[in-house]
Amino acid sequence: MAFDPKTLPLSVGVVFKQGPLAWMLVVEKARQAGIRDLTKLTDIVFYLHYPERIGRPLGPAETKLINNWKGFRTLISTLLADKTGAGGSALFQKDLKKYNRMFEMY
Repeated sequence: MAFDPKTLPLSVGVVFKQGPLAWMLVVEKARQAGIRDLTKLTDIVFYLHYPERIGRPLGPAETKLINNWKGFRTLISTLLADKTGAGGSALFQKDLKKYNRMFEMY
C-alpha cells in the first residue's frame, strides 16, 4: 500500500507538516500514537524528506533513494533501540552526524 500522509494520526500529521527537520519528533509522535513497525516509521520519515515521491513507490533502479531509505531505517532503528534501553546512544549520535552531512547539500 502506498504511503499517504492523510492516513497519519492527527498528532503525527501536525508534526509531519513541519518538514524534514522535525523527523525525530515525527518518529516520537508516531510511536506515541501506536505506530511501532520499523518499515512504517521509515516510510513516514522517507516521505517527509521526499514529499514529491508520495504515491510513487521506489523502483529498483533508484539506488540513491533506496540507500537513503535504508539510511533512515538505520537511524530510526538506532533511535528506537536507545529509547527502549538497549543502548546505542553513541552510535545514534554518530549516525545522526553522518545523516546531517549527507543532507547538507540539499
